[in-house]
Amino acid sequence: MNLFDNIELLISSLPYNISSVKAWYDGTITFKMSEFLGDVVLDVVCSEMRLSLCIDEDTFKDRFINVTNEGLIYLTNELNTNVDTVSFSALSEDNSPCLCLKKSFNYATRDEAIRFLIQGLTLLKRIVEATLSVAYSFFDDKYIPDFYELITTEINKTTFDSIVQTLPPLNILIVDDLFSKKLTSVKLQLMTRLSKCKIYEAKKELNPYAMLNSLEYEIRKHNIDVVIAYGSGCFFAHQLNGVHVHKILLNPKFYISEELQMHEAVINADSSDLPYDIDTYRHFTIETCQQMEDRQFMNISSDNIDNTVGYFDLDKCSSKNGEIFNSVYGPINTLSENWLEDDGFTRFELIPTIERLYYKSNCQPFSSNITRAEFAECLRTVVNDHIAYPRPCAYNECAYIHVSPYTHDIIVESGYRAALLERMNRDGDIVPNEDVIKFFTLQRIPDKRVSDFIERILMVTDPYRLNQSNKLTDILLAIDKTDLSMTVRIKDNAITMCRSKNEDIYPLSRFVKRYARHKIAEVSMVNLTAIALKYIPVEGL
Repeated sequence: MNLFDNIELLISSLPYNISSVKAWYDGTITFKMSEFLGDVVLDVVCSEMRLSLCIDEDTFKDRFINVTNEGLIYLTNELNTNVDTVSFSALSEDNSPCLCLKKSFNYATRDEAIRFLIQGLTLLKRIVEATLSVAYSFFDDKYIPDFYELITTEINKTTFDSIVQTLPPLNILIVDDLFSKKLTSVKLQLMTRLSKCKIYEAKKELNPYAMLNSLEYEIRKHNIDVVIAYGSGCFFAHQLNGVHVHKILLNPKFYISEELQMHEAVINADSSDLPYDIDTYRHFTIETCQQMEDRQFMNISSDNIDNTVGYFDLDKCSSKNGEIFNSVYGPINTLSENWLEDDGFTRFELIPTIERLYYKSNCQPFSSNITRAEFAECLRTVVNDHIAYPRPCAYNECAYIHVSPYTHDIIVESGYRAALLERMNRDGDIVPNEDVIKFFTLQRIPDKRVSDFIERILMVTDPYRLNQSNKLTDILLAIDKTDLSMTVRIKDNAITMCRSKNEDIYPLSRFVKRYARHKIAEVSMVNLTAIALKYIPVEGL
């Protein structure tokens, strides 16, 4: 499928009440988003994509906005002056006023083009709603306030409302300053504003190695998506190179050994339950911290840099810590005055930053709320219907089960390779195999316990699968039904006759096929999934 078809399919799948999608031969795709008319123009020669969304006269009237051509031109000039993320133009067809919002970008790869398309349409949708709110005040109230403040406030509101509706449930870890509690209010605001997300707070350890290990443990235990750190907590958070996590650093401190020395009383109290004397523990803690300070920037990867955002108070931007952040991670964001007590910082700065960081590595921000059971049943129905009522075209060309990655709609199409259930040459080859349906359902709506179980099987059997001298039927995988432990054995009479009641034994040939021509052992993930589901009950399957 070419990029043009990808874009047409994607636009149809976005959960923005999109209808009337039409593709034209000149590289334009037109659509209607709610009451707004939109189009995407794809210029493959220049690798450029141009998006636009228009507010026509009828839409203005539906919102009870009395707009004139002269007033629309004035509003357009104000919008272009005060909003730099999109451009605005006033159009007049048949003397009917129309306001058009435009966004264009260049792309290098197909994935980049699709990611920019999603971001661009999301941005246009948010700004068009803010623009209508501003237009109501602009035209009907006969009063022109501070326009920059008005449009900025409206864009912030529509952005926040959209994020709350579309952001998936995330796990967020708060890492506060070692010697003060600064992020208590931020934690409460996040818990209130992002009710679908889980907010955790890291334990404090004065032993630097213990603190870093504790953070890594918390991140793995709770599957943390975003870390928000303050002050000396940032010293440890920014060194989390062994785990993939997004980081927001607030007034970070990169050298804290001197601060540790100023808190001897706290160190002394911390050492009371340890088998060290106070002086030894104090020396160990401070010396270890100094060693970490010397090495902290040695192993920072480019991925770590891309996933880190920093905020500083205005008077700290030019400090030593500010200069270090700017040289290592890039541009600094400025904190507003009294930001800790201001709910606006959390709503309009922190939460949009969380969304932006999350979607950097998760470019499928839209998915339906379909359950695993509903998905599996829908898949069974589609396959069965296709068998009972075959499409003539499927007899002459390959047909595929296609699932939208954004809405999980399931259809049988000819020539689509995006989401493949089973390739077939004729309709009679389509069999609604339960194992296949369960496997495909778990690919779309995964269960970590199943994937971990399969990973353990692959790890245990790896040396035997790669050994060409072994017969697959002679290699046995034993799974203990009580604790799900696994061992590999070589088949002989003793083993086959002395089988324990608490274990199941499978030959590797159950889920591995060896092809002599290519001398490779190919693993059947469908069969492995079927084995895993015998021991791990999964809701909906």
